[in-house]
Amino acid sequence: MSTDMMEVFSLEENDQIYVQGVLYRVIAIDYDETSYHDHILTLADEEGSLKKMCATSHQKVRLILDNDYAIV
Repeated sequence: MSTDMMEVFSLEENDQIYVQGVLYRVIAIDYDETSYHDHILTLADEEGSLKKMCATSHQKVRLILDNDYAIV
């Protein structure tokens, strides 16, 4: 498995990221209505549980570059 640090504004739906040691799939990307620099990510873990994450555009997360560990 290979990973790279990626800025949040570059993420796309279905990308897979690690957050605090947990693998998530990006379900949706929304924007804070008061600030277009803030992103609200809807994430799903391996069990299908959803989580919301707020991040600035330039905050970096660990992106999974290969699909060996894909969440379906």
